[in-house]
Amino acid sequence: MPDTRIAFTSCFDTTFGHEQPVWDRIRAQQPHALLLLGDSIYMDWGLETQTRVPTWKTAFLGDPVQGLAQFRQAMYARYKAQWEHPGFQALVRSVKGNVRAVRDDHDFAWNDCTAAGDPDRGRYVPPALQAVSHRLFRQFLAALVDPPEVYPSLDASDRQLATPVWQEAWAVAGVPVLMLDERSARTDLQDPAPSLLGAAQAQWLYGQVAQGDGLLIVAGSTPMRHGRDGGWEKVDPLAPVPQSWAFPEYRGFLDAAAQAGRPTLYLAGDIHRNRYGGPVEPRSPVIQVVSSGAAQPWLKNAVPIGLPFWFNKSEKFGMLHLEGLDAGLRNGTVRVDLHKEDRVDESILLPLRDGRWRSPPRGNCAYRHPEPFNGQ
Repeated sequence: MPDTRIAFTSCFDTTFGHEQPVWDRIRAQQPHALLLLGDSIYMDWGLETQTRVPTWKTAFLGDPVQGLAQFRQAMYARYKAQWEHPGFQALVRSVKGNVRAVRDDHDFAWNDCTAAGDPDRGRYVPPALQAVSHRLFRQFLAALVDPPEVYPSLDASDRQLATPVWQEAWAVAGVPVLMLDERSARTDLQDPAPSLLGAAQAQWLYGQVAQGDGLLIVAGSTPMRHGRDGGWEKVDPLAPVPQSWAFPEYRGFLDAAAQAGRPTLYLAGDIHRNRYGGPVEPRSPVIQVVSSGAAQPWLKNAVPIGLPFWFNKSEKFGMLHLEGLDAGLRNGTVRVDLHKEDRVDESILLPLRDGRWRSPPRGNCAYRHPEPFNGQ
């Protein structure tokens, strides 16, 4: 198979990160496909993300008609501004329809939002706001896949379905790529019946994993493991007695991949950093890679003095180089380059031999896991 390059990144916003040189840097790498892994716009930012009840929800509950209209107008304006960014649009057009996107919390509605489970939780998104979010994301996604000359009007979004996009099985140069919706059925992790994907999407994922034994790429918005900050699983390794919690899909996905013995690369965003996670658990065939923080340089630009390095959360992206793969996707090499600004911060080689990862490097997923597993 010909060598293939797949770019992936997440977390960008024209309100604070309007320059966005990252898109020109990605385009210079001449990717064959582009994966946008959530937070393509930000409906909230800074201190407003920490309120018990989000500002948009408070406005909607106070005046449903006006609150819904303001939410709709603001979300549309953000998507339109992102689409109209010259560098972003040039990159999207260059991959000729080979672009897909998923949502995370900030482009679904607000920080740490839930769309299922207990509707009385402060972060729960009311159905009317969810419907607006679905329509406007569908409009944005359609423009990514088939770029128009002019971005469609707000009223045109009413022709889109007011339902989640859900999952998609896709392929890039013959390599299967599964796009997951990790927001539309998400509950709070502490819900009595926690769910990340919803029952139907979870069963679809497990079935797709079982349909082959060659390389599989799965793309979502949330890291599977990210220590104390949480993801599909949340663990506190510093507690006197290590504790962990997980959505049931965490164990379901890992077990499905292990049973199939299938080399799987899980790509995610969310954390505003690049991170090679390595095998999600010891001997697992699922390897995690995260790229996040494509365009968020607002603190660096707002206060141009010696800020700590972690405030510069911009110009990060990942590039998969699929090299020398055979027809069965069982042999070859996956090279992962994690870029920051004008340099490659980390380059990881993942050789495939007879349908198995060959000695993949350990990454930040390698912290000790409490045994026995204490997830829900």
